[in-house]
Order: sequence, then C-alpha cells, then structure tokens
Amino acid sequence: MLTKRERAAFSVGRAIGAMGTGSLRGTYEGEVLKDEAQRAGTSFDENRVIIPWDVLSTRDMTAAGVSGSNYLVGSDIQPAVDVLRAVSATAAAGATVLPDLKGDAPIPRVTASSTAYWLTNEATDITESQPTVGQLSLTPKTVGAFLQMSRLLHLQSEADALVRREVLATIGEALDLAALNGPGTSGQPTGLLNTAGIQTQSGTSLGWAGIAAMQRLAAVARAEPTAWVSAPAVRELLQKREVATGSGMVWTDNRMAGAPAITSTSVPAATLITGDWRNLVIGVWGAGPIVEVDPFSAFKSGIIGVRILLTCDVGLVHPAAFVVATSIT
Repeated sequence: MLTKRERAAFSVGRAIGAMGTGSLRGTYEGEVLKDEAQRAGTSFDENRVIIPWDVLSTRDMTAAGVSGSNYLVGSDIQPAVDVLRAVSATAAAGATVLPDLKGDAPIPRVTASSTAYWLTNEATDITESQPTVGQLSLTPKTVGAFLQMSRLLHLQSEADALVRREVLATIGEALDLAALNGPGTSGQPTGLLNTAGIQTQSGTSLGWAGIAAMQRLAAVARAEPTAWVSAPAVRELLQKREVATGSGMVWTDNRMAGAPAITSTSVPAATLITGDWRNLVIGVWGAGPIVEVDPFSAFKSGIIGVRILLTCDVGLVHPAAFVVATSIT
C-alpha cells in the first residue's frame, strides 16, 4: 500500500499520457506500476498496467460524510473497499466488498439454523441438530469500457482529476448495474433483482405503511435494513409524500425510516430496494482495474484510446434479507 505522500505524487493522467508515447518506463508512475505488477504476480507491460486502488482514491474525503466518505472513518479495510464506497451506491449502502481475489471464490452460508431445545430436567439429553450449510460461488466476470482522450489532456493541470473521475465512474456504474440488475447471461453476473428468494412489496401508492411493511418483511427474515436504494423518481415521489398529515415527509435529508437513503440511476425505474446490504457480496479480482492504451488508431489527430477492464462478480448470501417494491406510484 502506498503512503499518503506517494499517492499524492502519482498522476493517473500523467501515467496514461506516458503510456501513449511509450515513455512510461523510468518515470515515477512507471516504477509504481511495475511494483504493482510484481505484487499481482504478473510481468510488467507498459501498455497494459494495473492501476492500484490506492491512487484511485479521491483526495477530498473527510469525516463529514461527503460522497460516502463517512464510511471510511476509523475503518481498517483495504483500499478497494474505500474507493468503491465513494463511487458505488451498493457499496455505499453497505455491501460486502471482497477485493484482490484469486481464482473462484466459494463463500459458505447457513441456509437453515440449528434448533435449540429446553431441557425437562438436569438428566435430559439435548436433541442433536445441525445447521444446513450452503455455498455462494463467485466466479470471475470481466467488464470493459473504452475512452478516448486528447494528447493535450495529460498536459493540463486538471487532467488527473478528470481521468480519475472517469475511471471511477466507469467502475462504479459497472458494479452497480451488475449488483442490482445483472441478468446472469452473456457473461454478466446475476444481480439482486434477478436472484430467487428476494421478498417483494406492492409499490402501488407507496407510502409510510408500505415502508413499514418492507421493514417488517426484512425483520421476519432476521435482517434489519441498513439502507434504502431507489431510482431518482422514487426519491422525488417520497420526498413529497407525508408520513402522516403534518408529520414530515417519508424521505427526508437522505434518510428514511432511520436508515440512509441513496438514489442511483442504476436502479430500474419505479423501484425501491431495502435490506441488510452486508448480504450482498461484491467480489473484485486483481489488485486494481487494468488500463490499456492505444496511441495508434487515431494517430493523425493525437487521440489516445484507453480501455479499462475490471473483473468482478456479485452474489447474495441471504436473498430473503432484501425486500423490493416495484411499479411504484
């Protein structure tokens, strides 16, 4: 892991610019990326590098809670978790992030608890029981994005922030789309909304009664909602809908029913999701996203093509911990 000073000295934009001109070796960025390749157990290729999660961290995070940074205060977790919570709605809601995976990642889970028995007297034997144990299997799936940048971009003072923001936005959107609504086909993960066993609540005229019902359904499944995640129009509707006449709105100050309320364009229209988001597992393979540069396809105009690859998967440890309302009116 890089120190704060080393992270501050590293420029993503400068690294991409050097990759485009074939001059990455011998630079500070090149040395950092070479070390990262060695840590990941791969050979260093200056045209195909692993960007460390450390250097993708936004540098304006504080304990005040901007962009989910409040989740980072006092936490002893890996940089990938820090970064993703700032750019992914599902990660900010409390999803479990497993970074730096190698190979397939089977996760044991209890699908039925053992049973407790009261003893008639001190001579009574306890009846033996066993929990039912299942397994959630995460397997690597790769998503890619392609960006084009002017050769002048890396010469501008604001280029590094722009490049970092674009890389993080790409990663965050990819993860949210997969985690929430991935179809499980064509190389994509199976997202929460397409996982068997999640609970549902009617979205017709959704108000405080419906919100309370969603909390009850989660509690019956032995889960307490850690956050609410909705489409933007649902937030607007609930910000205008009163709990009861004169008693405030259902969605207030980005909170609802005592839990954080988050909106994301990755959520399907007219949809609201709640549950114990720790049961949503996001697995990320490798030490960071892989960035490749193509300086030749638009050689005459000086445009650099940048491809970003991220290998990940998602899964639910306990699907009944989530409740979904759709077709909300």
